[in-house]
Amino acid sequence: PICGSPQSTSQVRAPTATEARRRQAEKSLALSLNSRLPGETELDRWSVVDIRPLNEVPGTLTLSTYQLSFASEDGYDQLFFRIPIAVVFQVKTDKLKVTVVAKDERKVVAEFSSTEDARKFGDLLSERLFWDDPRSCFAFSHAFPKPPPEKDGWNLFNPVDEYTRLQFLSAEGGYRMCTSNSDFTLCPSYPAFFVMPRAVTDDEIRASSRFRKNQRFPVACWRHPHTRSILLRSSQPLVGVAGARCAEDESIIHAIIAPVGGKLHVFDARRSRSVMWHKLGGAGTEGNSRYSLISSVHYCDIRNMHHQRESYQEFIELCRPLAKKTLRNLRRLEGVRHAHWFGEMAKIIQTAIQIATVLERDP
Repeated sequence: PICGSPQSTSQVRAPTATEARRRQAEKSLALSLNSRLPGETELDRWSVVDIRPLNEVPGTLTLSTYQLSFASEDGYDQLFFRIPIAVVFQVKTDKLKVTVVAKDERKVVAEFSSTEDARKFGDLLSERLFWDDPRSCFAFSHAFPKPPPEKDGWNLFNPVDEYTRLQFLSAEGGYRMCTSNSDFTLCPSYPAFFVMPRAVTDDEIRASSRFRKNQRFPVACWRHPHTRSILLRSSQPLVGVAGARCAEDESIIHAIIAPVGGKLHVFDARRSRSVMWHKLGGAGTEGNSRYSLISSVHYCDIRNMHHQRESYQEFIELCRPLAKKTLRNLRRLEGVRHAHWFGEMAKIIQTAIQIATVLERDP
């Protein structure tokens, strides 16, 4: 038999490229605005006449209990984005425009058709950023109806199990679990539980915390499974110009380092000249005369977190889309060569490699 279409069947016209894009945009708009996570509810939505960095693209801005989302209007290419409310840290309202800045440096400027809409959106978003009751956070409403009974999220991390895995609390480990920071008064930036050699007393730990900036006393963080080398962390000691000493602080470092070979390599993230200025302010660094087990001191020449943040923001500004391809804007891209961010990242990576090499080679 011969198979074919009947002659009476009408011919169907294929959609043009513009019509196909329009249909895809309508589908994307519906999906992007209506798809929700479990426990997520829509709070409100607004029509915006322009949104940056998309540049002169009208569309719909939607705010839910979890995220801020935008989808372009019919007739435009498929353009939309999502920003979780938890990563937003700044909201500014200026007449018709509202600027939203996220912690990952994403920046959105939405222009509304009325000041009332702009004010309402800015106020509602700001209300979702700060809450008195932690249970107002979206994480508490985003939950499965019946969580697996064998898993308790609050106990997924167990410090005893973790330090046992690192062989600190084993029979031959020589360490004990310390609970002296359970209320975070000993050192607010340290965990509630940590390990110390059994020979170190709680009184020695308290004395050492008073001798360190921000109370960050020397504490073991990680142990190499083969070389047994130990990675410690601490802040700078308060030695000052007079060269103050703390016998308890020196005793803690000796108790940690002596059993694994007696070599202490100090990696100071600062510049060497910065140490001199800090000594004038009462701080400083470890010295061979006070810490006899020091084998080497490395100054990593890494700038402080304020400079790091400025370098990162400088780099992010260079990466933002250009509003117009003018000669002035194109020349702005030359600043990539002079951005400090790449150099700072190189120093951090280089320091990490040096620390890993010491842990791998030196017991």
